[in-house]
Order: sequence, then structure tokens, then C-alpha cells
Amino acid sequence: MYATRSGCDDGVAGRLAYWDRLLGSTVDHPLSSDAINRRLTLKRVARVLYIGRYYPDIGAGPITRLRRKKNRYRKLRGQCGFMRSALHASFDVTEARLEWLKRHAREVAKRFDYLIVCSKSDSSGEGVNVREFDFIAGIDGLPKAFFISNPQAGFMVDDACLDCFDVVFKREHYADLNRYAIADRNRDKIRLAWLACPLIPSRRHNVARLDPRAFGYAEPSTDCRHDVCFYGTQSSRLRPEVWRRVLASDLDAIGGIQGHDIDPDVAADVAVPAVDAERYVETIRESRVNLALDGLGEFTHRHWELWLLAAFCLSSPSIRALALPGGAREYEHFVCFDDLDDMIDKIRYYATHETERQAIASSGRRLFEQTFDFKAYGRFVAEQMDRASTV
Repeated sequence: MYATRSGCDDGVAGRLAYWDRLLGSTVDHPLSSDAINRRLTLKRVARVLYIGRYYPDIGAGPITRLRRKKNRYRKLRGQCGFMRSALHASFDVTEARLEWLKRHAREVAKRFDYLIVCSKSDSSGEGVNVREFDFIAGIDGLPKAFFISNPQAGFMVDDACLDCFDVVFKREHYADLNRYAIADRNRDKIRLAWLACPLIPSRRHNVARLDPRAFGYAEPSTDCRHDVCFYGTQSSRLRPEVWRRVLASDLDAIGGIQGHDIDPDVAADVAVPAVDAERYVETIRESRVNLALDGLGEFTHRHWELWLLAAFCLSSPSIRALALPGGAREYEHFVCFDDLDDMIDKIRYYATHETERQAIASSGRRLFEQTFDFKAYGRFVAEQMDRASTV
């Protein structure tokens, strides 16, 4: 649902009445109030109130707080980036904090068409304090959605929280929803959401006219110099373990590990300085096999980046259990390894089987073009919320 809420404000209505009197006609003239009102109704986009992630400022100075504010409101990236991009590309969006929603709960239905609340909008900034969302059950008059932006597939809130909402958009959830210890009524609310791609420069001022398909490469590289590549932060203990195993082999490898906020101390044997975006893209394109390893969650920015760049993706096995964007399938859009020995075997195999490797890389690029669409996902959000709110 894009067009909602017929009618004009008093100022517009007064000007239209003036034109009606001036024309002296009651027919459906192109400039009559009825005709113009219908046009305005068709063009008016739905108004969305998005309650976004809260960034605790404990111990932060004014510069850090300013940087966080800019990141939150201007740049559409990170764990919530794709959802925010889809909303800003499709709707008239107002972003606010959870405490603002609590103060203005009675007037929300009069001012907005949809309410979407991020799981990380609680006071922890991580979706831990779920009781802070309970008051939303008393907000009526518009469809309400809960956006679980936490990266781990296993993260789920309780039934009391889910009961406050009509639909639940969850990042890369388990394909088997029975793995969640929640009631069937709430399992039925779950819809797939996904992560942003850092190589797409989404900003609030440009996202409505941004075409993600214009970025990256349409075809796999035919000029590869390295067998395997991985650049990433130490956001999981798996990453240094994997890269250490790669370096112990005789493969031509490029990349390494950088520190992360949650684990900044990287062992010297796997550490490497960060590279700029241009060199990062070049290195991926120059490598026959690119690793996509578990990070904060199972599905990571790296998966999207490899599909965007038409690069072959060898992934951690954890994503086999997930519902993936676009219905991505193993051996069609990516390949998984079972363990570290199997990883080395598959790197060797795909590094020397160019036809198979490039077919999978090409399919990944097509998946990206068909799936990473802000406005299409915005339509999906509206359709699902409209349908859920009428059940």
C-alpha cells in the first residue's frame, strides 16, 4: 500500500474550493477539487514511523555522540541498513526513539499509516530489555511491525513481546521456524528481512533514486591471480582459525584479519592492516575463491558483497540452516564447506574448475540483481503489514 489517507489539509482544500468557484462548474474538470484530490491521493506515499536503534552514550564525548547521530540518521547501513533504505526509498519516513513513541502513543495512529519498531531501540541498544516494548500493545489504529535486526539467527524475543505486533520482520531467520520457542500464532507472523551491503552508498538523500544493480560487476572476473581471499574483522573466533588453516596450506592466499570492537586484539600470524574500498574490491575480483565466514551472525555483509561483485562465494556451513534472501541455494549461488579440511579441498577444486566456479558466481550476481531492491522490499513490507493487520 503506497497511497493512503484521502483528502487534503485545510489550506489545500480552501485553494481547491476557490478554483471550483472560479471555474463555476460541478463537472469533473481537471482542476476541480474532486479531480485534484484524487490525484493527490494517488501520489501521496504512506507515512511510516520508524523507531530505530538506540546508541547508548555512556562514557561518550560530544564528538562520538555527533558521529553516532550522523550514522543513525544520514547513512543507511549496518545491521538495520537495508530495512531503513527500503523504507526511505518507498515511504514518507519519520525516525524517532522509543521514549518518544511512549510519550506520543495516543497520536501515532492519527499521524502515521504504519509503525515499525526495531528490536535494538530498547535502552540496551541490543534488544535485551524486551519489556520496554510492552506498552505498544495499547497502540491501536494502524499496522504495527517488529523488526528484529539482531544478526544471530537464534535470537528471538518472547511471546509477550511478539503479541504486541501484527507482523515480525526478522533478519535471516532459521528456515525451520519450529526452532524458535514461541507460540504458533507468532511463528506465523515472521517474515524475512536481511542485511545491507556496505558497497552500496545508501544515504537518506539519495536512496529513493539509487539503483543497486548499477553497482558492482555484471560478470565474473577472467583475470584471477590468487586462489583464495578473505579480509574481515575479528567478529568471531572462527575467522582467525580459518585463516590460520589457509596460511598453513600451499594455496596462494591474500587477506587477513583486523580487530573488531568486541575483540580488538588480533594474533600477529593472521593480522593484516585494513585496505581501502577500492583495493578491497580489486582483491576480491583478483581471487578465484572468496570466503564468507561467520561474523556477528551467520549471514554477513560479505555474502552480499561477493554477489554484488560476481565473485565466487565459499561460505561457512551455518547458513545452510537459514532462510536466505532471494531463496539463495547451495551449489547454485554459493558453496559451503563442512569443516576446515573440506574447506581446503573445495578451495583447491573450485580454483581449478573455472567453468563451475564462474557459473556459480554468475548466478550469485543474478540473485543480487533480482533481490537487492529497496522499493520492491518496501512494497513487500506494506503488503505484509496490510495483510496481517486485517487478519
